[in-house]
Amino acid sequence: MKSDTTRVPKSAWKSCGGSGPLLHFAHANGIPCGAYSQFMQVLSKEFTVHSMEARPMWPDSKVIPVPAWEPLVQDLRLGLRERDMAGCIGVGHSLGAVCSMLASVREPGLFKALVLIDPVLFNGFRQHYWHLLQVAGLMDRIPLVKNAQRRRNYWPTVEDARDSYMCKPFFRSWAPGCMDDYLKHGLTQDGSGFKLRYPPAWEAEIFKYTPANLWKQIAQVKVPTMILRGQTSDTLTKSAAKRAAKSMANGVTMDVPGTGHMLPVQQPQMVAKLVIDFLKSLDL
Repeated sequence: MKSDTTRVPKSAWKSCGGSGPLLHFAHANGIPCGAYSQFMQVLSKEFTVHSMEARPMWPDSKVIPVPAWEPLVQDLRLGLRERDMAGCIGVGHSLGAVCSMLASVREPGLFKALVLIDPVLFNGFRQHYWHLLQVAGLMDRIPLVKNAQRRRNYWPTVEDARDSYMCKPFFRSWAPGCMDDYLKHGLTQDGSGFKLRYPPAWEAEIFKYTPANLWKQIAQVKVPTMILRGQTSDTLTKSAAKRAAKSMANGVTMDVPGTGHMLPVQQPQMVAKLVIDFLKSLDL
C-alpha cells in the first residue's frame, strides 16, 4: 500500500541540535518525540539529532489503514530523503524501532547503523496468536486496541491531564521531567481545554496493524545494530531479542536494568549513554 501523501510537512520535523554525525530518532506509537527530550539532549552531545513526528501528528491527518506499518515506513523513508539525511544513524523506540529497521531493509544505505529500543517483535506463541487474531478480524477486541480507542482525549487544564496520567502505573515509572515534556509536546489547546495531539483513533489503528512476523525482514538487516531491551519489558521478550540479534549480520542485544518497555523515558541518561557507547565503538 502506498502512502497517501507526497511530502512530509515541515512541522513534523524537530531538532535537538548537536554537531556530530547525523542521527534520526523515531518515536513510539502514541508518544510524541518531544516526550523524549531528555534522552535526545544527551544524544545531542555527540550527534546532530533530528526526529520526524509520525503522520498521526501531522496537520489534518486522516486515519487510514496501515497494514504491517508500511505507510509509516514509507513516510520515514520519504522524510529522510527530502532532508538529505540518507546515510544517517537510525535510533527508534517501539513502533519507531520497527519502522527504522524496515526502512533500512527496504532502502539499503538509508542508515549506516541502527539502535532498536524495545522493538515490537513477536516470537513463538505470541507471534502465532497475533497472526490468528488479525486473520480472523478480531483485533478490535483485544485490550490494547480497546484501551486506545477509549483513551481520554480532553482535559480542562494541563494539571487535570497530569493528575489523570500520574494515577496510571504506565506513567509513574517515568523519570522526573519526562511527564512535563510529554504534556508540553503531547497536548494542544482546543477551545477552553486541551486535547491530545496524537489522536487515540490513530493509536488504535496502528496497534491493530502491528506486524505479527518480521523475522524474514530482520534477517536482511546488514548494518551494525544494537537492540536495547527493557529488563521487565512485556513487549519484547528476552528470547525474541536474542533471536533478532542472532538473525542479523551484525547484531547485539542488551537488557537495561530497572527498566521496562518505556526505557528511554524511564532512564533517559542511562539509555542514551548505552546508545552513545555502542555507536562510538563502531568508529562511524
